[in-house]
This record gives sequence, structure tokens and C-alpha cells, in this order.
Amino acid sequence: MDYQNGGYQNGYAQGSGQAMDWDADFAAQESDRNPVLPEGDYRFEIAKVERGRHNGQGKIPACNKATVTFRVFSPQGDVTIKENYYLLNEDWRIRMMTSFFASIGLADKATVESGGRIKPNWSNEIAGRRGVCHIAPRTYQKDGQDYQTNNLKYLYPIWDQPNVEPVPPQQQAYQQPAYQAPAAPQQYQQPAPQGYQQPAQGYAPQQPAQGWQPQGGYQPNSGGYGGGIY
Repeated sequence: MDYQNGGYQNGYAQGSGQAMDWDADFAAQESDRNPVLPEGDYRFEIAKVERGRHNGQGKIPACNKATVTFRVFSPQGDVTIKENYYLLNEDWRIRMMTSFFASIGLADKATVESGGRIKPNWSNEIAGRRGVCHIAPRTYQKDGQDYQTNNLKYLYPIWDQPNVEPVPPQQQAYQQPAYQAPAAPQQYQQPAPQGYQQPAQGYAPQQPAQGWQPQGGYQPNSGGYGGGIY
């Protein structure tokens, strides 16, 4: 297949938007913060497939439309590119769809080269399938200023993909250290008074001999322990 003559380099269909009322709701869209990649070959993954309907505008008549979100891997960071596939029986649009399904392994070489029939799968069942694409920056104007964006120029068939080097692993994310409970405080031990000798293990106070009588002059102290003469 002549990849250069696929539908990807024909540009995006340009048209005027439809007027909206003040209270009209709309589908949210994230800001385009993708880095613009240098032209070259990159690996991609299908992130999402959305079925929709094109109401007809400009040169594109009303038809079914599949919006495919590509996640492109690069050393500069992952980028997302959305591509609309209008289900129209036009040669260059058929080439776009053929190229797409051949790039993710849903159309084989024999079928493509012989012009055989391809059964499409426009559902999220194909999310996660991978392939290789060629990206080239595209310049456009807005409010009199020139801007660049990533343009999905063409897709390689799965049987003829270039050897694209794996993307270097991204810097390891910071991981919070595991929580460690503080050590239990040591049990407080009251310091022994100076000169105090801990009795040896197994120490038992000597019992007075049977029949012992205090010597004369001993009077017990009624004020509690202590005092007196032994």
C-alpha cells in the first residue's frame, strides 16, 4: 500500500460551527496540552472508540462517524490524537479505514492486496490494540497566529511496521515511605537511692530466732515505720 497517499495527509475538514443558545449545554473537551512531536515514527495504542453521527456540513454529507482516540508514546511524553472516520463510500476514505484496520491487525495482507472485504469493528473492543504511526507537525492559523499540532499522517500495516525503539521508561513516581509506628516508650524505673544494694535473687529476710525478745529500752514508734533502736 502507498502509505503516503492515504487519507491522513489530506488535512482536516474545516467548517463553521453551529450557533448556540445562551443556555445550551455542550460536551466538555479538555484543553490541547500535547507537546508537538518531531516528525517520525511512533508506537500508538487505541485508547477509545466513539460512535457518532455527522449531520452534514460543507463537502461532507450526513453519515455515521467513528471518532478514534490514539495514545501515541514518545520520549517527550504520551500524546493523544483524535481522528474522525466518516463512513462514506469514497476511495480516499475507504483507504483511511483500510489503513486503520490493517495497522491494528484486523485486516490481513492478502485481503488488503486483493481488495477483499473487511468487516469493521467500530467499538471499544479494539481499545488496547497497538500499532505504529507516522507523525508530522501540522501548522494552522487561529486569530491571525500560527500554531502547530500533531498530525497523524499515516499508519503502517501490521506486517510492514518499522522497528521503532521502545519508549524509555518514565521517571519513577515519588512513593511516600511506609508508615512506621513510633517505638513504645521505655518503662520508667525509679532510680535507686545512693548506697542502696539490690538484694540478691532469692533473698529472704532473716527471721528472728524463736523466743527472741527485744533488749531493754526498746519502745515501738507509734508514728509509723522507722525510728526506734534495735
